Amino acid sequence: MAATQTAPSLSIGVILLDNHELLDSTGPIDLLTNISYHFLSQLPQTEAFLPLAPRLTWHYISHNLSPMSATGGPQLLPTTTYTTCPPLDVLIVPGPDALAPLRDDVKEFIIARVEQVQAVLAVCSGSIVLAKAGVLAGKSAMSNKILLKAVGKDVAFGAR
Repeated sequence: MAATQTAPSLSIGVILLDNHELLDSTGPIDLLTNISYHFLSQLPQTEAFLPLAPRLTWHYISHNLSPMSATGGPQLLPTTTYTTCPPLDVLIVPGPDALAPLRDDVKEFIIARVEQVQAVLAVCSGSIVLAKAGVLAGKSAMSNKILLKAVGKDVAFGAR
């Protein structure tokens, strides 16, 4: 008889950088939500998948709780700040304007959290944010091909 599996619980944080690319945050949110216990439990004939479907808790992180503007205009509402964010399992870093300076509080948050989480997902120019924070040095990473030179020479980029 097979052992009963328990659905994992994951606490996922999404950094809401001002004027980040909307799809870089909402794409991963939508994808991960579509494999979550909450979503699958509402669909017919998904019982076999439920023991594997993660139970997700989302945290939308910014420097304060004021709405943040993404490209395309929609405002996103942070649920926590860099100083009040609870422990995370996964950190998602969407791509902002690659030339924009990185706020000190964002850099400090990333440096503090990157070693605590199970995974970091940088989408597109989100890799620039990680490089500016100094957390990619000596690591393997993937990035938007156009941005590779800007990210840094001390990062080992995987072959495609």
